[in-house]
Amino acid sequence: MAQTQDGDHARKFKRGCTSSLHQEHHISINEMRQELVEMKYAVRGSVIAKADEMKKKLAAGEKLPFKEIIPCNIGNPHAVRQKPITFYRNVLACCACPALCEASSSGVGNLKEGSKVQAKSEGEWYPAKVLAISASKKRAKAPVKVHYTGFDADYDEWKSVNDLKSKALPQKNPASSAMSGVMPEDVQTRAREYLKATGGNGIGAYTGSTGLKFVREQIAAFIEQRDGFPADPETIELHTGASEGVKRVIQALIGKNNDSLMIPKPQYPLYSASLTMFGGSTQYYICKEEFDWSVTPEELERSYNEAKDGKRDVRAIAVINPGNPTGSVLSLDDVKMFITFARDKDIPILADEVYQANVYAEGKEFHSFKKALRMLQKEDSSYSDVQLMSFHSTSKGIIGECGLRGGYTEFIGIPDDVMSIFVKVASTSLSSNTLGQICCGLMVTPPTKGQPSYKLFEKETKAIFNGLKERARLLTEGLEAIPGITSREIQGAMYAFAKVEIPERAVKHAVEQELAADEFWCLELVEKAGIVCVPGSGFGQEPGTFHFRITILPPMKMLKEMIVLLKEFQTNFLSTWS
Repeated sequence: MAQTQDGDHARKFKRGCTSSLHQEHHISINEMRQELVEMKYAVRGSVIAKADEMKKKLAAGEKLPFKEIIPCNIGNPHAVRQKPITFYRNVLACCACPALCEASSSGVGNLKEGSKVQAKSEGEWYPAKVLAISASKKRAKAPVKVHYTGFDADYDEWKSVNDLKSKALPQKNPASSAMSGVMPEDVQTRAREYLKATGGNGIGAYTGSTGLKFVREQIAAFIEQRDGFPADPETIELHTGASEGVKRVIQALIGKNNDSLMIPKPQYPLYSASLTMFGGSTQYYICKEEFDWSVTPEELERSYNEAKDGKRDVRAIAVINPGNPTGSVLSLDDVKMFITFARDKDIPILADEVYQANVYAEGKEFHSFKKALRMLQKEDSSYSDVQLMSFHSTSKGIIGECGLRGGYTEFIGIPDDVMSIFVKVASTSLSSNTLGQICCGLMVTPPTKGQPSYKLFEKETKAIFNGLKERARLLTEGLEAIPGITSREIQGAMYAFAKVEIPERAVKHAVEQELAADEFWCLELVEKAGIVCVPGSGFGQEPGTFHFRITILPPMKMLKEMIVLLKEFQTNFLSTWS
């Protein structure tokens, strides 16, 4: 009995120690790194949670004031019914399933003149010999001419590959049987090039940490063609989306609590969130709404001096062009102004250029920071030491492949020893996803005139771009026609950053709910109209003003319906809270 009691005490003591040990290592909100707790990312915040709640109610059959959720909160083209571009998806499909391109366009594999085969005729198989193989389009359905050699058959006939048996033919499997001869020749060629670039390992293997060299060479050629100045594939890194590249650069720049990054106000929350995550601080420079969200040299100086007065060390300046969330497009002189400022302050530039293919306004065009820098360096040697990191992505533009997570950074003016550190950081992730890398390569090397995929590619991409351009115009005009809402022209990118009037009583109510006023407005918008937007407070805005970011991406019919619903909502909101 005494032994049993002693055993019980020992077990209780052991459980107590174990419990205490576990408690010491238990993760709680207070034990986490507090920068992660404090970090805010508005495009995935409370409004999205409310939208998910409304979706569940609709799915459960609950009667609501709207029939569907209209997602206008994020630049996610395929989520709002933009169709994938056929050429890109065909090449990616062939890379994922090489059987789709293992045969030539005629599907005859290693078959040649004189090859012995079995040929099907009237449901029976007979011995035959190949006399000729035609690559003519007229013979595409029956490209092989055979001579029957059986004792009771002595004649020639053109046959389809499916009516022949031979070890020289491509292996029959569901994929090749269904698709052989369907994929255009340029698609098959491109897929083979990418598969070869993996060293024959295919897309399921890791690549080098900075990405496939073949793809980096394609990107370098694209940049050179775009800018007229050479690019080095060794200074290009492929990422799992441009966001990964941005975060790696910010992580490298921020080493102390007083380190800050100059970013635009309004900005894309990736920048403020990353700065919080890595222990840095934001230093806003103001984009003037009344001047189409432009920035002056005086404003840059004001912002820089404010940081210095606050004992903060400005490590770099970030610029988003075309603008997210503003939809503005910088002129060449604007770009040069930023570069001159960076030269004078001896700080690097982070150029977020993921919307470079999205310019709609008449008289506007995209000017890359790389091109402007090289132009200035050619004219004035004082620009020779300016450092630049430029980011691009497959998620935006016309391609819109957000889910494939492809992106890259080009490093300009960065020393070799610094580049080696970025390579080391990249190696901790082993490599970015291979399909995303290939998607980057496809984005910068579309089919050319005369190739089989060109006509359909041109038709699809023009339709997407023209649709975006028309919807940018429609949304600008629609917002301007709503009482209490104003918007600058959407010159580029995928958004309007509209100013909204919120009555004082609603502002006070929001404060009582511990919400920003425009966050309260956006939550009401989801609940009453089913429209999902992002509150302007998540991007940064001038005190006393309220905004919301809204995309141009919904299809035309949905966008028109959304504008009507938005007008009804705002009219009722003003009436209720005034």
